[in-house]
Amino acid sequence: MLKLEDNKIAGRFPYWMWNCSKETLIIIDIKDNSLIGFDQLPVLLPWTSLRYFDFSNNMLQGSIPIPQSSTVVYDISHNSLTGEISPLICNMSSLQVLDLSDNSLGGSIPQCLFNFSYFLQVVDLKSNNLQGCIPQSWTKVNYLKVINLSQNKLQGQLPKSLANCTALENLDVSDNQLNDVFPTYLAALPRLKILILRSNEFHGPVNSSETNNGFPYLAIIDLSCNSFNGEFPFKLFQDWTKRKNDSAEHLAYMHVQEDFTAIDISSNKFEGEIPNFIGDLEGLYLLNLSNNRFVGSIPTSLGSLAKLESLDMSQNKLFGQIPQELTRLTFLEFFNVSCNNLHGPIPRGKQFDTFENNSFLGNLELCGNPLSKKCGSFDSSPPLLSPSEEDQGYFELISWIIILMGYGCGLVIGFAIGLREIIFVYQDCGNWTKNTEEGE
Repeated sequence: MLKLEDNKIAGRFPYWMWNCSKETLIIIDIKDNSLIGFDQLPVLLPWTSLRYFDFSNNMLQGSIPIPQSSTVVYDISHNSLTGEISPLICNMSSLQVLDLSDNSLGGSIPQCLFNFSYFLQVVDLKSNNLQGCIPQSWTKVNYLKVINLSQNKLQGQLPKSLANCTALENLDVSDNQLNDVFPTYLAALPRLKILILRSNEFHGPVNSSETNNGFPYLAIIDLSCNSFNGEFPFKLFQDWTKRKNDSAEHLAYMHVQEDFTAIDISSNKFEGEIPNFIGDLEGLYLLNLSNNRFVGSIPTSLGSLAKLESLDMSQNKLFGQIPQELTRLTFLEFFNVSCNNLHGPIPRGKQFDTFENNSFLGNLELCGNPLSKKCGSFDSSPPLLSPSEEDQGYFELISWIIILMGYGCGLVIGFAIGLREIIFVYQDCGNWTKNTEEGE
């Protein structure tokens, strides 16, 4: 065992180490140091019994080292490695965790990468310069739980053989150049909790008839910054709520989140009305419907989302008044309904006393604080009573929700978890109106 993590070690990994404990060394953990490379890196690392290899969070340069087939965990993330991913990596037949994220690796993903190990559970290749298509061949029997290919330059379509990944819980292909329709075949995955397709070139409708009874345990969905159109199938969430109520015991056994926790479908071309039953999704912490073509009024049922922290419905075609029921949302930190057709007095009390002008701009008939336009007698409507406070355990959950959702491709560009601050950038309503009309 060689454990030297977080010791401010600098320089290069010495050549003489290649001859040490070749047959007995099982663990190498040198993460969180300042190593810049390897002296005379061999084609294959020499340790034939190695099970755990972690050089993450260093400053390594050059090509990636290739361990022996015995390796179970291979983490060389957060370095400055370049070159392509060698197909030799597919010889690690015992591998369970592969993390090459946050490097500068280029080229294409080896065709063998997703079917070389029966035991593989985690593949993280995010934040590299990978190009080409995602391999289309995925083994029919696998235990993959996490696939993160985000922040690369991948093109083409999602492979339909992803439907073979029946153990998959987290799929993130955000911030690429994928050009495809909504992958309805993923609805059949029985354990999928997180689906992130953000910032690609996905297009077309999200067909509700093909997703009925699907996505049974989905907790986070992010379709933002694509070109989806048509009516969004909110019925998917309604059906999910019914199934959740019918299978509460099974959910508890599976140790999964029982409610939707984050929905972001912003910056698409979705249309139609926002249904009342969305207020039944009691576990929501984040709801972003901004920059679409939604019409109708804001559902009063949103006031039942007691855990909601971020609500963005800006840049749509909503009309009517802002429901006074929303003042019940005592955890709401961000609220934006700018660039709609809303009218009447802005609710007062609780969190609404903290929101600034930017939350309401672009609605010519809105009045009351914080806007300069006064409402006269309408300005005195009393706030509704707040419900009892929820369990404070939600604070831990919202942190990883925001991290998983990224830092946003639409209006939200940052979220400082420690200070719990939110930084926002607003687009001009006139430019947005022009863009939506041109897209029709």
